[in-house]
Order: sequence, then structure tokens, then C-alpha cells
Amino acid sequence: MRSRAAIPHHPVEVFEYAIKHGYPDLIEEAGQGALSARPFRALMCAQKGGLTELVDRAAGEALASSLQHAYQNLSPEMFGIWV
Repeated sequence: MRSRAAIPHHPVEVFEYAIKHGYPDLIEEAGQGALSARPFRALMCAQKGGLTELVDRAAGEALASSLQHAYQNLSPEMFGIWV
């Protein structure tokens, strides 16, 4: 699968694709990279996809980031939830 090969360079995009098209193995694999690369975006994607476990993990990663970074990267709704 070509998407799997793109994970090292584009984990968030592959994660979004996997959620949208329902590839559970790819969701898990790309989700790990997305959490490391862009925890706030991974949080939003996981929340939209109803992925409770990944939401919890992404929220933990996001909490480690600064409030300023959260404000700049989250939608207003997600920022309100995060704060």
C-alpha cells in the first residue's frame, strides 16, 4: 500500500486518509506518527473520527504543549474543550 510508505514523511495526512476511508491498521500506524509530529491536529482528526483511545493519547500529548501553541493550532471549539 502506497499510503503506508508515506507515513514517515506525511503521518498526519495518511492518518486523515485512513480515518476517512476506514483503514484500521493504517489508522493505528499513522496515528503514532501523527501524534509525534502534530499532536493538536491528531487530536482533532481522532475526535472527528470517533477514536476515543487516540483522542485520549493525543490530548495527553497536546497537554504537554504550550497554551500559545494550542491557541494557534486548535479550532475555537477544540480550544475551548482543551482549556
